[in-house]
Amino acid sequence: MRGIFLLIILIVSCKNKETPSPETLVQLSDSIPYFDELLKKFPDSDSLHYNKGIYLIQNEQVDSGIIMLEKALELNPGHANYYLSLSDAYILAIESKKAEAIIDSAMDRFPNDVIVLLKKSRVQLILNKHLNAMATLDFIFSIDPQNAEANYIAGHVFYEQGDTGRAIKCYQKTVDLNPEYVEGWIQLGDIMMSMKNKRALDYYRNAIRLDSNNIETLHNYAYALQSLGNKNLAIEAYKKNIIKSPNYELSYYNLGLMYQEMDSCFQAIQYLDKAIELNKEEASSYYFRARCFIQSGRQVKAREDLKEALRIYPNYKEADELLKKI
Repeated sequence: MRGIFLLIILIVSCKNKETPSPETLVQLSDSIPYFDELLKKFPDSDSLHYNKGIYLIQNEQVDSGIIMLEKALELNPGHANYYLSLSDAYILAIESKKAEAIIDSAMDRFPNDVIVLLKKSRVQLILNKHLNAMATLDFIFSIDPQNAEANYIAGHVFYEQGDTGRAIKCYQKTVDLNPEYVEGWIQLGDIMMSMKNKRALDYYRNAIRLDSNNIETLHNYAYALQSLGNKNLAIEAYKKNIIKSPNYELSYYNLGLMYQEMDSCFQAIQYLDKAIELNKEEASSYYFRARCFIQSGRQVKAREDLKEALRIYPNYKEADELLKKI
């Protein structure tokens, strides 16, 4: 197992005097055996089951993590966070009905807990129960009228219902109530970008100011520059993104397309080469590189790429038509 160092605060609920104290900090170099050893000593520790479950889920062992979280909840059904984490785990496992059921159980114990209510509204949104989600959000607003996250979720509900205007108002209120709510700025940027509105750039800049390491937001900002006609700034932004996240395929892909449009085939091929290296199963990368090869007189290479594009996506009409022409 790859060695890691992880700090975990063990909040152990059982009353055994030998149980580690709540303030215990543990540095882990081999986490699973460590958890297993502690669980042998303290088999009734809900906190140990919970922390092992979270660790497993973070390391993409969702089913095993769920078993641990279920056990933690069985040992201590009075811990609200256990319900929330288990609900999240069920969603990761694509078991949305179970996620809803566990949140309903939490509601029975914590009927006026805003955090639980927010989670309930999110699960209802995932299940496309928009009216139920709005009813839950209305109840939240009766408890906390200025709740930024509730406005954010309401924005999602309205957007999925096709009411873009009300969605924008909710997202705007989210960031008005909490200017540090980065997801609100991102959603505003995405909606404005879909409308080809230059305000998208300002919204993305606010999001990047709050989180300068989110490569998806950085990419969306670069793409907004590209789509709004600021080609030189877009190229500069994509290249900065490559420095920050050298394994993010879309930066290379979009640069390849931009340089192809500018008839700079040599540079376009370089970037598409890297995009393909990072994602060998994206058919369009081969198609656009083939077009660059044709422009530069390299027909054999173009045929190879077009055949590969069609292998990945046999119904790729443009690739099939281009292959027949060369």
